[in-house]
Amino acid sequence: MRKYYLLELFLRESRYERVILNFEEIEYILGFPLPHHARSQKKWWGNTPYLPSHYPKPWQRVGFNVAEADLANSRIVFARR
Repeated sequence: MRKYYLLELFLRESRYERVILNFEEIEYILGFPLPHHARSQKKWWGNTPYLPSHYPKPWQRVGFNVAEADLANSRIVFARR
């Protein structure tokens, strides 16, 4: 099972075009804390590869992109492609 599979599953099952989650909600879905870089670097949430282990990004595997990464408010907006 991929590390971020539960986030993929959550987004895949969503009926919404936009899904807004804060970091605590994402961590609850995943069952583990987000890495430090996810909280401090917008490029971690980018729609282009950040690290080789993130090909493709978990949300992209299920048809979403990150529309907004609001690190100041710990909020991520996913939007269907």
